[in-house]
Amino acid sequence: MNTSEISKLIERTGLKKQEVAIAIGVSVATLRRWEHGETAMPADKLQELKAIAGGKPAPRPLGSQKPATAVLAQVPAAALIEELARRTRSGQLKDNGSNHDTPASVT
Repeated sequence: MNTSEISKLIERTGLKKQEVAIAIGVSVATLRRWEHGETAMPADKLQELKAIAGGKPAPRPLGSQKPATAVLAQVPAAALIEELARRTRSGQLKDNGSNHDTPASVT
């Protein structure tokens, strides 16, 4: 499928690119790469896009992505601390040494 056909399908959905990306389970950047021909669109994602463009319901509910803060708020603090420690030990996370100002104490 050529890039103009992908663009036409996206347009035919009547949705914003971000909404289309969420609906087919990819990032907006990936959707744009497919649209501009930088990478080939997998057949399963193309079928999902065609279905949405044809008026069928999206495979994933729109707006189903929670903001990262909402997701993190549901994780226990101990689990977050342990994950940070694990990533630090494995070298995935490094302290940049910046000193953050702490709020002044109220007297």
